[in-house]
Amino acid sequence: MNTKFLITVLCLTFFGLTSCKNEQQKTVSNTTEKTATASISKEKNLTTYELDIKGMTCAVGCAAVIQKTLAKTEGVEQSKVDFESKKGTFTFDSNQLSEQKLIEKIEQIAGGKMYKVDSARKI
Repeated sequence: MNTKFLITVLCLTFFGLTSCKNEQQKTVSNTTEKTATASISKEKNLTTYELDIKGMTCAVGCAAVIQKTLAKTEGVEQSKVDFESKKGTFTFDSNQLSEQKLIEKIEQIAGGKMYKVDSARKI
């Protein structure tokens, strides 16, 4: 009976120690990934543009669709569209996206038939 007990204790100890090592490796890996992401974030060149957008007919549909679509676009950090003023304010990483690509993205929503950017100004 003592032999079975001893083997059980040794097995549990072995599994306990090996699982701890895996957890430590995951933590180190996650820390490394966060550090790499932070260093990439420092290299961003954020630019903000205010765009006059024509063709919006409602706040819930049009303005929200434009805002959400641009928010999902790679390189866009902030997307805000105001239906009342017919303006959108977008902050993006100019290393990943240009003003022209941002405008094209808006004008392509809904098959390119609804929205037109009338003017753009850097703020």
